[in-house]
Amino acid sequence: MNKLLKKLNIFQRYRKLNTKKEKKQFILMWITIFTCVFTVIFVGFCISYSINKNKSSQIQLNQYSKLEQEEINQKLNSYLHNIIEKNTEYENQNSSEDLKNDTSESNKIKIDMHENLTETNNIKIRKAINMVEKTTYAAITFDDGYNKEYVEKVLDVLKKNNVKSTFFIIGKVLDAYPEVWKRAINEGHQICNHTQSHQILTDMSSEAIQAEILGWEASAKKVFGEDYLIKMKKEFPFLRLPGGGGAKSDRVLAIAQKNGYKVIGWNLETISSVINPLKNKKTVSEISDRIEQHVVNNCKGGSIILLHFNQYDMGNIEQIVSGLRNRGFELQTISKMVK
Repeated sequence: MNKLLKKLNIFQRYRKLNTKKEKKQFILMWITIFTCVFTVIFVGFCISYSINKNKSSQIQLNQYSKLEQEEINQKLNSYLHNIIEKNTEYENQNSSEDLKNDTSESNKIKIDMHENLTETNNIKIRKAINMVEKTTYAAITFDDGYNKEYVEKVLDVLKKNNVKSTFFIIGKVLDAYPEVWKRAINEGHQICNHTQSHQILTDMSSEAIQAEILGWEASAKKVFGEDYLIKMKKEFPFLRLPGGGGAKSDRVLAIAQKNGYKVIGWNLETISSVINPLKNKKTVSEISDRIEQHVVNNCKGGSIILLHFNQYDMGNIEQIVSGLRNRGFELQTISKMVK
């Protein structure tokens, strides 16, 4: 090693040179050597960087492809879900015969449950109620209840105009600010089941659906007391399905009915018909005006109107109430319309 270092001792070798020409050649030689070494190192670094960059790009591409595939899968699942929903009614027409023909022990529970709903007790599955015919009544209903400020605004408007309404409030929201909901009850409104956490029921098992319904009852009992829950189940046993999911599913409807509920839908709403098409094109005030026109002009006798506690629906809520009254509708709770 020492010998090698001595051989590479540039300065000592340079001093031993006698002529300027030799010294010049010596300097040029080492400049060339250093240039070559630096070039090799630089090229190696560039190659390494390029390889790593390509790997990183490939990883990003794979991640993007994965996300893109997930989005495609979601759209496909949604499409298939819609197809299943549309064919549910047809499938259920044949379900009773299919269950009876299957006499296996594993299917016994299914047969018993189905017959309890359709034959044994001579009970038919009730469909969701979207409106009531032959009446001058109309019902403004409110869902979810997330925004406390808007809830209080609605209660003020309804009290001022002496209107009673039916609220479908999520169980977790009942727990969040119980004093507001107690006020609603004390002022004569009805608060009914909208499940505990607002999940789409068609995506859930029967056990999970049952838990969502009973979870809401537990919250209502905690907030209002057992007497209110008993009264509700007797006088206005109404359930609204989150997002309307399951309104055509006999499985979901059967579970609701088994728990003593009538499923309430709607025939007039604002989110899909007004808000979503306009929310990126119009101001909040303009959308509220359109909602007022839409609700007042399209209401019929027996209409069940669905509104939410958002800035769009709440913008002209008092004008909606007065507009419906000016058209001759008597605004009532669902229990006044549905017997």
